[in-house]
Amino acid sequence: MTLSKAAVLLKAIANIKRLEILLYLSHDELSVGDLEQKLDLTQSALSQHLAVLREAEIVQTRRYRQKIFYRLENPLIKKILKLLTKD
Repeated sequence: MTLSKAAVLLKAIANIKRLEILLYLSHDELSVGDLEQKLDLTQSALSQHLAVLREAEIVQTRRYRQKIFYRLENPLIKKILKLLTKD
């Protein structure tokens, strides 16, 4: 991994709301509606956070009918989340 790619990843997760999104996605694939219910964010703010995570290639999407589902796809971020949540 290049330093610039590492900087992009770290910048993308350096936000408490994005970390919260990633913690939810580390357990299961969730729709945008599911994430809205779990987080105290407007739809606009949630969409912006998800765009940052998509652009950094941390999450992947899947469309099913009218819903978009997100899943945590980056193995390095999964490891970082485990370290951050370790007691």
